[in-house]
Amino acid sequence: MNLSRASSGAFASPARPLVLHRPPLGRSRAGGTDVPTSKTDPTNDGRPAVGQGTPSSPGGSLFDTDKRPVVLFDGVCNLCNGGVNLALDLDPPGRLRFAALQSAAGRALLKRSGRAPDDISSIVLVEEDGAYVKSEAVLRIATYLENPVLPAAAALGMLFPSVLRDVVYDAVARNRYELLGMRDDADWGMPEGFRTGLSPRIEVIRVISLCAQIFPLFLTSKQSMVMHKSLCTSLHLVARTRLPGRGDGGLRRSRLGSRKSPTRRSSPAFRVHAAVDALKEVSEVEGWDSNQAMREGSHERSLYKRQAQKREPGQPSIASVLDPLDPADPADPADQKTLDVIVVGCGPAGLALAAELGKRGVSVGLVGHDVPFVNTYGVWEDEFIELNLTHTLDKVWRSSSCYFKEGKETKVNRAYGRVNKKLLRDELLGRCKEHGVRYYSGTVVGVEVGARGMDSAEGGGYAKTLVTLKDGAAFAAKMVTLASGGAAGRFLKYEDDAPSTAAQTAYGIEADVTGYVENGKFDKDAMLFMDFRRHHTGLYPGTAGMQVDGEHPNGGEGQWETGSEAPSFLYAMPESDGKRVFLEETCLVAKPALPFSVLKRRLYRRCEALGITIDKVHEEEWSYIPTGGPLPARSQGITAFGSAANLVHPATGYSIVRSLRAAPGMADAIVKGIKEEPNAVAAAELAWEALWSMEDRRQASFHVFGMELLCQLDVKETTDFFSTFFALPKQQWEGFLASKLSSVDLLGFALYTFAIAPVNIKLALVNHLATHPAGAYFIRTYLKSLGAGEAE
Repeated sequence: MNLSRASSGAFASPARPLVLHRPPLGRSRAGGTDVPTSKTDPTNDGRPAVGQGTPSSPGGSLFDTDKRPVVLFDGVCNLCNGGVNLALDLDPPGRLRFAALQSAAGRALLKRSGRAPDDISSIVLVEEDGAYVKSEAVLRIATYLENPVLPAAAALGMLFPSVLRDVVYDAVARNRYELLGMRDDADWGMPEGFRTGLSPRIEVIRVISLCAQIFPLFLTSKQSMVMHKSLCTSLHLVARTRLPGRGDGGLRRSRLGSRKSPTRRSSPAFRVHAAVDALKEVSEVEGWDSNQAMREGSHERSLYKRQAQKREPGQPSIASVLDPLDPADPADPADQKTLDVIVVGCGPAGLALAAELGKRGVSVGLVGHDVPFVNTYGVWEDEFIELNLTHTLDKVWRSSSCYFKEGKETKVNRAYGRVNKKLLRDELLGRCKEHGVRYYSGTVVGVEVGARGMDSAEGGGYAKTLVTLKDGAAFAAKMVTLASGGAAGRFLKYEDDAPSTAAQTAYGIEADVTGYVENGKFDKDAMLFMDFRRHHTGLYPGTAGMQVDGEHPNGGEGQWETGSEAPSFLYAMPESDGKRVFLEETCLVAKPALPFSVLKRRLYRRCEALGITIDKVHEEEWSYIPTGGPLPARSQGITAFGSAANLVHPATGYSIVRSLRAAPGMADAIVKGIKEEPNAVAAAELAWEALWSMEDRRQASFHVFGMELLCQLDVKETTDFFSTFFALPKQQWEGFLASKLSSVDLLGFALYTFAIAPVNIKLALVNHLATHPAGAYFIRTYLKSLGAGEAE
């Protein structure tokens, strides 16, 4: 549900997964003399492919006394854990060591190898003098194992070009979570709330189900029927049988922590944990910030960046609309007097704020990438009426539909609109042009508050802030506001007592379809806001409409063995004839982010089960929205706006309307600060107070509490929660979605929700408040801010 990305990145992207040079056998390993390491080498983004580790480098100490190679694997991937178990079986002498990519040791070794510390896209074999990835890593690992076949097979595999081998590897790697799922019993330093493991029974069913899809490709029709009957029988037996040595829930944290458990030593999970124990004492990578990694796309950074770099025909360049901004000369103090404010970022939030600042008569420079609006924005019509922006809406649906159970439609009688990206951008650029905003295209690499030699006699010696760009250009201003999305976090300070950042992910397509409205599936005149029915699994093509509540073939209400599944839903915007539809599979919030590959597969499987044929895909969309996490600290000499300032509703992902609504007030505070305060820090604190007052922080703590609750709920609890949510009085759920409820109103909202919620949701709420860090954060913020208010 791509509703909220209100800014466009203007900072240099973080270290991308690098293309490692893979010399054939007989040549030096990566990091040796055969590997180009020039900073200007275009094949590796100007960085060495793999650096040779030293004792002083991250991970270098791991080879001081122990020269054995280290295998870095995805610690939450069941397929990867199975591979590690196999390697342990075939490596009795212990020639290899193992570490999860997510662990401190894994991140240190990734950095030592020239890869981003949060890059979990590939297995990595790290040796003392180099590292290997993807298929070459797998083949080289095989040479260390005691098996007469594997070394020969590895040598044979090396004869094939790495490009071809990696095509196969990438196909498996992209779908590894879908094949055998993810686990929650591995503590690799992941953020709290991670809970997407599978029980052993589900793992077996996954394999059987995969066979059910593959066999018909090679068998005759009659053979397929016999095989299908056998597989169904197997599924039935597995569903009724308790696997030996493990309960229905599989191996969980409590069992891993029990010294007396009879299965602990023999369990695969314990063996994997034992294999990495020797590497657990490695210190964290210097400068590593898991929250910042989540803000910038985490493991989905490549697709996040691909989405941001898309082109939209018909949207003019910013440079063709706004007057140019000439760079300043940092060595000439006289050249530092021209700008009052620099806004970094050219998304909706940045353009709106720049226009409002220019409207107030201050000189404004806009700096950032000259890119179009590329995301599909959905908004409630009444909110755009308040902003006088209804002329930028493509289409408005008078009502919306939600499905939380089979055969039970929940109507939301509130008009919902789709934003025309070009019209909104033209409107905001027009405002900037009207109020004299000037523009420079570039990538910001440095922000220095009160830079040396920047004092000016004008303004009573007000120390300005210097912004430097990748191309060497520099600009100075009394105030700098970052409105460039998650990348802005590299230059900001945050509070240190909040739960970690989560993410909303969605995969969408704009497509010509057949079967969306046929047989009364969906109303072409209504927006499909949420369809949580589990049509993405366990159904034959075209049978979704035949399902009866409580009789889903997966058992129960379709929720059988889904306690560890990250819920997702279908979101759809149909055109007037229902033949062209924007379809999107959305995970509202998760830690870590639910992969786009999983969402894409769910979307296509859901459409197949619904009998919707996708005739032509016009555009793909990858929406990644960081949610929650620490709020910006107020004592810093720069400000931020939009999603860069956490103006994203943690529990819903809404942001664009809130940013547009907050722009005038933020502009007033910035102008007041630079005119009345003696320095940038004092001026920024005034702006931060306007954006994140004590009241706003109380509200945010409540929203974060709700977000963390959604991260913990399973599929059934999630559908029960939203059934309860939309049963609330309209003013309450509308106010919650729009961030318009005061901190006191939110307490009333919580009490009303608790009163009408089913027992399972009541228990979940109480348990979450009492045991989860988000509950303590919520209570602490309310008490602390109320105390501060009384002191004032």
